[in-house]
Amino acid sequence: MQLMSYSPQQVEMMPYSRQSDSPIILNIEDKRTGQYTRSSICGFRCCLLSTLLFGFLGALVAAAIILPVLSVVLTSLLNKLKINK
Repeated sequence: MQLMSYSPQQVEMMPYSRQSDSPIILNIEDKRTGQYTRSSICGFRCCLLSTLLFGFLGALVAAAIILPVLSVVLTSLLNKLKINK
């Protein structure tokens, strides 16, 4: 892991990327105190679990809506085919 030193002004001008697959560790020097503060910007992995959970719940809701409708449509089609024969 590489540590980089940036001033607060440089950090403010940096674009934030959500596509990172690893945390970025920054060493930021506070010009008032002269001390370094360590900040970790978490990227892709932090929201992966919540994204998967919301995707799974969305798929369950979609299936709960689509499957009964599909079942009724297919049943009515099969009944029409049996009647016509």
